[in-house]
Amino acid sequence: MFDVRWLKSLYRNQLRGVTRTGVAADCATQHAFNVFQINGENVIVSIIGKVVADKAVGAQTLEIGFTPTGGARTIIAIASATTASDVANKYYTWDGVLGTAVIVAQTGDVIGVGAAGSALAGTSKAQNIFCPGIIDITTAAANDLTGLINWTVLYKPMSINSSVTAL
Repeated sequence: MFDVRWLKSLYRNQLRGVTRTGVAADCATQHAFNVFQINGENVIVSIIGKVVADKAVGAQTLEIGFTPTGGARTIIAIASATTASDVANKYYTWDGVLGTAVIVAQTGDVIGVGAAGSALAGTSKAQNIFCPGIIDITTAAANDLTGLINWTVLYKPMSINSSVTAL
């Protein structure tokens, strides 16, 4: 006999990912833009940015915020160090600890390798439960007319109706 509880448990524990493709307007000016919609409750395992077009020489910074449905915005990852002149295949991450900076120099000069939830460069493996709401990115300190960043969130849904969608 098939036990549906087993299937629900499997669904809840399965790691999922969704990517929002970067667009030129994301980095071109200093502003906030929405990247993910949280539907239901989800455990956010990692938020990762991947440079897909070389960043400009301007000293742009990145910040990650969250606004729960009907609530006020909170900064979950404060402004990063500069992303000036970062090249394609550079990764940016958040260590999961509320109030720490977006990590942009986690692997030094190594391009194409990033740390997602490991001991490398201060990441903590911290995971957070998010209620319904919006995750956003804020660019500041400089405009960037060349850089493009794809953003990916890795998550585990807490119910059959929970999900994360790219905006």
